[in-house]
Amino acid sequence: MNRIAASILLVLLAGCASTAGYEAVLQTWLGDSSDHLVSSWGVPQQVYRQSGGGTVLQYSRSGQIVLPGMTTYQAQTSYTSGSVAAVGSNGNMINGTYDGTATTYVPHTSDPTVIATRCVTRFTADASGRITNWSWEGNSCRAVAPKKTSVVAAVPVQPVSYKKCTADQLRHSDC
Repeated sequence: MNRIAASILLVLLAGCASTAGYEAVLQTWLGDSSDHLVSSWGVPQQVYRQSGGGTVLQYSRSGQIVLPGMTTYQAQTSYTSGSVAAVGSNGNMINGTYDGTATTYVPHTSDPTVIATRCVTRFTADASGRITNWSWEGNSCRAVAPKKTSVVAAVPVQPVSYKKCTADQLRHSDC
């Protein structure tokens, strides 16, 4: 499989996962408690204490994508020549020469390409434990945007709310 086809396959496998979808998932956590975040995403890899009593919870994940090497076939031609001698049926010596070519196709495979992936996500919580901000960095911070759910009310229409996604759901694009 050539590299272009492999790249297209990766895009198709990602489905509708995007950085915008990831940001939509992170946005659903604003105003929620950091305890709820930890119960859903797991224990963060790092926690920073801020001077005002708040905290920054950092989640990291990394991996790699390996694109296989590409195989091409190169022609390899060999040349042969020589002479032959034989005794004919009448006892006379028969001499002759020959020359020719033969072409075979030899496979050559390039080394695989390894692409490192990384996503670091930080949630900032205030002194009361409410999430007030988020940020992310890396080349694999992608998710499918959460499905919108609307609340039916008799009085004014409630704003659209989003389903909260766990880290496992994000990894498997299940949210």
